[in-house]
Amino acid sequence: MALQLQPYRYHPLSSSAQTRILVLEPSSDVFAPLSCMLEELRIESDKGFQALSYTWGEPNFTGTLIVNRTHFLRITPNLRDALHRFRLPFNSRRLWVDAVCINQQDEEEKGRQIPFMDVIYRGASAVLVWLGNYPAQAACLASIEAYLRLLGKKREPSSSERHQADTELLTSLSSLFQLPWFSRRWIVQEVVLNPDVLMCCCDKELSWVRMASRLESISDPPAGFKPLESMLAMTRLWKRGLFNRNAVEKTGIFDLLEAFDHFQCCDDRDRLFALGGLANDVHMGPNAPSQLLPLPVDYTISTESLYTRFCADIIEHADKEMKHQMLASGLARCRNSQNESSLPSWVPDWRVSAIRKPFFQYKDTKLLDLEYKSNSLLLRGPLTQDATARVSEVFESLPTHALSPQEVTCWLRAAGTLWLSKYPKDGLEPYSDFVQTCAEDIGQRFHRCEIIRMISWVMSTNHFDLLGIDDHVSALTEMGNVFKGRSVFYYRSDFIRNPAFGFGPDNIQVGDALLGVIPPNWRIDSLPAVFVLRDFPHHSSRLVGDAKIVRSLERHGGDWYSPRSGICRGVVFADEWYSPPTTKYIN
Repeated sequence: MALQLQPYRYHPLSSSAQTRILVLEPSSDVFAPLSCMLEELRIESDKGFQALSYTWGEPNFTGTLIVNRTHFLRITPNLRDALHRFRLPFNSRRLWVDAVCINQQDEEEKGRQIPFMDVIYRGASAVLVWLGNYPAQAACLASIEAYLRLLGKKREPSSSERHQADTELLTSLSSLFQLPWFSRRWIVQEVVLNPDVLMCCCDKELSWVRMASRLESISDPPAGFKPLESMLAMTRLWKRGLFNRNAVEKTGIFDLLEAFDHFQCCDDRDRLFALGGLANDVHMGPNAPSQLLPLPVDYTISTESLYTRFCADIIEHADKEMKHQMLASGLARCRNSQNESSLPSWVPDWRVSAIRKPFFQYKDTKLLDLEYKSNSLLLRGPLTQDATARVSEVFESLPTHALSPQEVTCWLRAAGTLWLSKYPKDGLEPYSDFVQTCAEDIGQRFHRCEIIRMISWVMSTNHFDLLGIDDHVSALTEMGNVFKGRSVFYYRSDFIRNPAFGFGPDNIQVGDALLGVIPPNWRIDSLPAVFVLRDFPHHSSRLVGDAKIVRSLERHGGDWYSPRSGICRGVVFADEWYSPPTTKYIN
């Protein structure tokens, strides 16, 4: 009579164990039920295991895993397929699998084990990546291996051969990157922390060593191909860790959030936890060293509470550079819908990818102090705001999706037409300088003559005949990265006779206020920040984003404007050259 299996119930780990290990029992019958023993694991003394990297998939727990011969666990179909794929015919296999080795129903246990995941993936003898049962992508994996062999046989492939190989490879990679695994946030640490990573799809295999080699050999990676950029970032992290075990840790949490912001996870709290183990400036476990910011793993609080608490800790305990990184991360994600969110407007909503590149930079860390008080952000520094300086008109924004050169051309032409309507006497050269200044603020470098040529072409071509666009594709692509998620706006003030020109966030509205930062050694062309604010009850404001504006003042009855010096990175609303330190509350 067959023994009736009972649902498996987890027991608390003993004080000396950090996690559990799944011992997968062998079978030469591919259709045999999956069976395992579940044992405790002491990571420091036990290195004889492999770690699994996979995606959970839809939460349909239709697979069955027999545990300790008397109990069973329900698992997802993708995990079931992975265990079938990696089961050995004659020997048991010791695997660390998060869905089984962590009691997923125990939030406190999850909070204790998550900080050890970097130790687990470092300590594993190998990492087995299961991409899934996808025959078309398995063929792509085989194609990548074939390209490596083909090029390896030739000492000096011709340029045409390399171009053809790169084109075919990019086609295969584009198909491969569509698999769910390549957009999962946890894979970053699962791959970069171990020197021996094997990727498997159906019955095809490819080592990460060979994948990394082929990724780095692409002679001209296409701009804006975010999955490829992220895989190259993972490759660099992996290589640094391979040659220097501590080098991977020389990356801050905001560097990681920027590089992998489009990677997803089932639980939005994991947007921080999945990357925290790689960061050199946070500590996820108990007893954080004084030089590191604590990021306690707590699944008992909401996502909004986690993000707010983390940012409050940054403001209260981190250095100024990290505070400014946090502010820049929030500026990149400000959106109208956040007004209905329970998040304060200054807290970055990492549930969404960056919408735009912030103009705000934190090169001068002494310029702006950030303080936290009663769920509000306090900006302290040489701030200036004129209550009459308000956005008066808003025009069409540049979308946030991947932009074609044609879209960027049309938008820059429309913006240039609006510029000329404000400053007709000065021509297009100051507009080119303003565009170049915006690009420099987000880290793009152009020769002035290159920008002037591009803007001259943009303003001379027509909407239906873009003859000559091939000469400017690279610059237009970069400009798309500079201005996506941006709008042209005009603003008015009692101190200027006519509305002035600016680039702001795409969620800017008529009536929004502008807040500028003025360094003590203020010069016309060196102001570092303009914040766009929306009035809020009780004498506070909500953060809408940041802007780049043209400063135009009236002095002694005459217009003050210079094609070169009239472009600045900030705004002065008071008719004076220096503003003393002030405070602004942002909710």
